[in-house]
Amino acid sequence: LKMCLVQAVGTIRDGLFIHYKNGTIAITPDKKVHVQPGTIKNPAKIINKIGEQEAFSAGVLYGLYYDWRIETSLLLGTCARDLSTYGYEAHDSLEHFSEVINFGKSRGFVPG
Repeated sequence: LKMCLVQAVGTIRDGLFIHYKNGTIAITPDKKVHVQPGTIKNPAKIINKIGEQEAFSAGVLYGLYYDWRIETSLLLGTCARDLSTYGYEAHDSLEHFSEVINFGKSRGFVPG
């Protein structure tokens, strides 16, 4: 991971979470590293990147709040972040978190 790719770093009670251009990483207090590749993006359809960090944080925190596994929380955070670049914002009220995850699965993930 090159430091120039890191867009945001945040800490919460469960470890360190980083999102970067092509994915996300979580390092838990027991020093386990979890990597989630980002979705495959269509640069021509990206509207903006404002709010990426907030969308990522919201997805991860939602999963952790409901005691999901770190991997699933990272998946939701990554998909929410990438979906936000296509113009979806918090006030767009997606019906269910599964819609966000299905977006990521439909796009595919960056090969790791």
